[in-house]
Amino acid sequence: MMTASRPGSVTFVAVLTYINAIFAIVGGIIILIALTDRSLATAASGNPAITGWTSIALGVITLAVAYGLLRGSGLSRTLVTVIMLLSVVNGVIAMYSGAITSGVVSIVWALVIIGLLFTARANEFFRS
Repeated sequence: MMTASRPGSVTFVAVLTYINAIFAIVGGIIILIALTDRSLATAASGNPAITGWTSIALGVITLAVAYGLLRGSGLSRTLVTVIMLLSVVNGVIAMYSGAITSGVVSIVWALVIIGLLFTARANEFFRS
């Protein structure tokens, strides 16, 4: 059985996922570095160390998910889909909270990503 070649839509989503992962890791590192500045550390709410380490951990997991997308992992596609569905819910909540533009953009973006992951070629790629 011949494996399907990876469609551009899946590559595009994987690249966006890699970018998101890098932002999460860098953001977490910045938070941890900011902890060395006492004025920033005391101004932060919650526990910035936990936030920083959590961001880094999620970024590393996101790197693995992006890699999985490129390799045709159905689990990675499912994880991205679930996250995007949660983004749709978040967009609806934002709209009801008065952030109409932000909510609409969030919903549209999430639906575009889901659509790109479920084209006919993407389905063939993830099945192979």
